[in-house]
Amino acid sequence: MGTNQDEYTPSTPLEEVERGVEANNADALCELAWRYRHGEGGVKRNDRKAFLLFERASKLGSTVGLNNLALCYSDGIGVERDQTAACRSYRKAAELGDMNALNNLGNCYLNGLGVKQNPRAAFRTFLKAAEHGCAAAQNNLAFCYLRGTGVDKDPVKATRWFEKAVECGSAEAMINLSWCYQTGQGGKVDLEKALEVLERARADGLMIASNNLAYMYRHGFGVEQSHERAFEYYQEAARVDFPESVVALAECYEHGLGTPQNLYMAAKTYERAAALGDIRGVIKRRELEKKLKKRFDRPLSGQDDRESPLDLVALSDAKLDAQRLGRESAEGEEPEKKENE
Repeated sequence: MGTNQDEYTPSTPLEEVERGVEANNADALCELAWRYRHGEGGVKRNDRKAFLLFERASKLGSTVGLNNLALCYSDGIGVERDQTAACRSYRKAAELGDMNALNNLGNCYLNGLGVKQNPRAAFRTFLKAAEHGCAAAQNNLAFCYLRGTGVDKDPVKATRWFEKAVECGSAEAMINLSWCYQTGQGGKVDLEKALEVLERARADGLMIASNNLAYMYRHGFGVEQSHERAFEYYQEAARVDFPESVVALAECYEHGLGTPQNLYMAAKTYERAAALGDIRGVIKRRELEKKLKKRFDRPLSGQDDRESPLDLVALSDAKLDAQRLGRESAEGEEPEKKENE
């Protein structure tokens, strides 16, 4: 939140940018600051230099400089964290007509960052920025109506503002709008529209959309049930370590949903979810271990009960594979080996 340059890719030669900085050009100051902030465009990362350059640009009345200066104060980038100073910079940028800064100021009121928490002031601030076409503010305003923050609850208005935010390019609003369509917040349930919005969000690279699509296909929610499609979508979202999808993917492996059952992969994927901080990964991994231990009534490989859980899983999968291929059970004798010719 706060920076207008998160997706900026430096293309101007560094020498030209530095000449602009020497001439005290606000745009050049912001560009060089961004390069120092991210360690790109021919310079090494230096948060302190980034802060000082944004500060210089701010003094020249640059709203980009003010927004990024506020972000530095808010997150303690190159300077000691100071929410009051951050709020002050957002306010100055908003007074200069920057609607992104006005939205950020609304977040300060909403969360009590640098100012006394004031939901009503947050609502009014979001409303002003939203009416001027700020997609992020439109999304925040919709949440105010949805939750009754600073205004009476109104799910219909919430849905309409989410729709406007989507029209203005907010990917986050697509997820929220899809939920409104799924739950009838706008007056009626419309699963077809929910699916359409999620597909658009997925095309924009928002992996939570892939997760939500997987859920719809897994449960046949507004679409023909397809565990295969669900598995593919969960895989897609799991590639970027979306925890909920990683857990769901493990469940698919464990129960053979959309993919052959593979308890070894289930265990490894639950472990991956746990490593991402999802407690369900820990719980389900332990539950799987208990199930597998109950399946065996004798020590494995001539060892005692200290056999590792993954060994149990691997052996269980070998047994399932043997059954699928029509071979002897994993607990029976090994197939006879052919003599060397």
